[in-house]
Amino acid sequence: MTEDYSRVISIQSGKGGVGKTTLSINLAVAFSKIYEKRVLLIDANITTSHVGLFLGRYDFPQTTTLDNLLKKTTYPYSLYEFHQDFSILPSPLFFSKVSKKADIVKLQKIIPKLRKNFDVILIDSAPGIGKEALASYMAADEVLFVTVPYVPAVIDILRWKEVMERISKPNVGIVLNMVQNLSFELKQKEVEKITGLPVIEKIPMDESVLKSLSIGSPVILEYPKSKASKAIKNVARYIVDKEFFWEEKSFWKRLFSRIVDTII
Repeated sequence: MTEDYSRVISIQSGKGGVGKTTLSINLAVAFSKIYEKRVLLIDANITTSHVGLFLGRYDFPQTTTLDNLLKKTTYPYSLYEFHQDFSILPSPLFFSKVSKKADIVKLQKIIPKLRKNFDVILIDSAPGIGKEALASYMAADEVLFVTVPYVPAVIDILRWKEVMERISKPNVGIVLNMVQNLSFELKQKEVEKITGLPVIEKIPMDESVLKSLSIGSPVILEYPKSKASKAIKNVARYIVDKEFFWEEKSFWKRLFSRIVDTII
């Protein structure tokens, strides 16, 4: 990722409850804290927003919210800085506070103004394939899918492929979340076969995530050594440098092969 080019990544899911917002927040922290990137997280789920809630903020001044920017689509605007180099463009917690003039389709017009000041812009999309989700998809350079290892959720990702066939966007891949390795869960190869997309990481079901949500703080800050945190960091590493990610994995495979050859 070069300093003169910002990446805009929409994080999408076929349905709610798969951990999309939690992943979005923690990826933002990983990019800013580990890779020293200037990061903006946009809560583009203006009807049922969660980003602020998950960070322990229950309301924001109207001037800091996405719906206000959608209404004006001009400067000046203000952002909420959660952490060093990590800012948020939230949406109101309650739908009643969303401006009637806020048109989520205008998100595409806002992005060029915002990307000048950031290395990475993450868009926490609304779930499903409705107007809000499609607006997030259209505003991004590339898309990352989040799902859980069960048939209904994975089939919803397959529905997204129909959209991708009409409006092509580079896809980062799939993050398989809340994995417990139970016998009735879909395996990685099965998910890849159904969707035709690569699974770049499996994030295990981890109590640390629930604990961090209860105190309104990202899991990779509160429990950096947890299994979930390590997996999320892997997702960030993959996005920052995909080629290095796979080369590193290949290195360890080659090293293991050499050790085995020596023993044999």
